[in-house]
Amino acid sequence: SPSVTYGMNWYFQKNTKAYNSETNTVEDNMSKLFETFGVTQDFSGGLSANTRITGIFNLGTKGKLQKIRHMITPSIGFSFHPEMGTSWNGYTQYNYVDINGIEHYVDYNKYTGQLNSPPSPGKSAAMSFSIGNNIEGKVLDETDTTGGGFKIIKIIDNLALGGSYNFLADSLGIRVNAFGHAFHQSYAIYAECLAMRENLNKAKICIILSPSWFETPGTNIEAFLEFVRPNFLRKIICDTSISRKEKAGIGEYLYMNRQLMETSNSKIDYLVNCYKFQNVPILNNYIFSKNQEFGNISYKLIKNQTSRKIKTNVHWNNSFEKVQNDFLQHATSNKIFVADSYYKLNFNSGHKAGNFTTIGTNSQEFKDFSLLLDLLEKNNADVSIVIQNLNPYHYSHLDRFNPTLNKIISLLNEKNVPFLNMFTPNKKEYIPGTLNDVMHTGDLGWLKINKFILDTYYAEK
Repeated sequence: SPSVTYGMNWYFQKNTKAYNSETNTVEDNMSKLFETFGVTQDFSGGLSANTRITGIFNLGTKGKLQKIRHMITPSIGFSFHPEMGTSWNGYTQYNYVDINGIEHYVDYNKYTGQLNSPPSPGKSAAMSFSIGNNIEGKVLDETDTTGGGFKIIKIIDNLALGGSYNFLADSLGIRVNAFGHAFHQSYAIYAECLAMRENLNKAKICIILSPSWFETPGTNIEAFLEFVRPNFLRKIICDTSISRKEKAGIGEYLYMNRQLMETSNSKIDYLVNCYKFQNVPILNNYIFSKNQEFGNISYKLIKNQTSRKIKTNVHWNNSFEKVQNDFLQHATSNKIFVADSYYKLNFNSGHKAGNFTTIGTNSQEFKDFSLLLDLLEKNNADVSIVIQNLNPYHYSHLDRFNPTLNKIISLLNEKNVPFLNMFTPNKKEYIPGTLNDVMHTGDLGWLKINKFILDTYYAEK
């Protein structure tokens, strides 16, 4: 089914910018109502298709479960959205030289700040797909007194797999594999790297850490088991280059968190025993003689043969100003510099400041972070660190993190690890747009991280 969307907005005011040398800032000047007339237009198109495939499997009449029906609903879609960040949609650039003699370029839209927002810049040509699965069973109904009744039960209800790809997405040309989310902290990363030890030599690894990690007692077991999958545990068990001490260390962590696990398995039990009996030589030797029963596993890196030209001539300052201006246009309902949608969802009844109280320079998280750096250094990994920001307009007393951050930076300097420190407890030093909300990196923050990665790994030496 095809689709076409078209929209038009009329404007009777326009916004201009002017540099104020006294305050060293760029100021907005909105014209009077009906002083001007302008139009913006936005349009997009798409094409989608879907169908249903149903299969019925008869299991006979002897058992309670007699039939299974599997319904698959595949769908595919194509969409196109042309570039809307053009001059005929109000986009322009203001150039000025500041009091220090530095030239600046500010990209903006002259129709921003009014009732209707202009179309966002950017183009896309995307393909998306999804496969939905529903599995139902036909079973005898034991409550039916006639003995011949049936009922339908859902075995899998709308399990969907899908993805999308934007053929026009902007790119620096750098191939990056990224993963992680909340609570994916130092010890889980350590265990993952331990399992991948044979591939660490000269591997480019950038770890993004949040100061908020160091208020926690370390990686929680739920996140650990989510990221350190059974095959990773099997690799740690069977890899003879991983010392007994390192395996016992993983076992100690699992043992200390065992009460919080819903279930266990043979790999967890094995590593726990490595810890429990590490000081009993006979049992310890017996345990390690059984490691190959798990079957070794090897991860081979597949080298991509296609060449991609890495962009190095990026106008970073222009990009920084552009994404920051875009963020500020969508953060007008509050004074803590978070996106309007986030503020409405989380502070609808009024903003209340957040706080961190249990920050320590000798926390378990810091010990885990040190352990991780030691492993990467020992295996010659090309590691770098990004220290994320926290929003000082929301959190009070962020200077409590300073001793911990100073200790982290001292450790990084000691090991000659390049790092980008985006953290500041000071409102005056905080750059709006580096975060979308109170702690999650925004577009400006990701641009700064992109620049750091490019400068660290791909700049001409």
